[in-house]
Amino acid sequence: MLVGVGKPCTHCVKGTYLRGGKGELVCSACSRRIVLEPPARGSTNGRNPEQDQSLLSEDDVFAIVDALTEQYLRARGNVRRSKLDLTRRLNTEKADYLDSLIARIRRL
Repeated sequence: MLVGVGKPCTHCVKGTYLRGGKGELVCSACSRRIVLEPPARGSTNGRNPEQDQSLLSEDDVFAIVDALTEQYLRARGNVRRSKLDLTRRLNTEKADYLDSLIARIRRL
């Protein structure tokens, strides 16, 4: 019997189970309540204790970290570059405005 949050109701099949009070699920259609039992003591929760060690070697972990770091630095560089372009554009707009302002002052 597969029962869990978002799974179809085993009683009416119309609704889905939502979280109810403490440790229970409630059907959204027929309001049927199912009390969940806490895991037994010493339960591994479906996990095999022999698989506690990582499946990745140390070299694999370093390669992944290097790749992620490179992506981060590239993204950061792109942000910096776009900020520079924006600043450059704003500076030219300011320069154009100042040139037109100086020209108007000279005409006066």
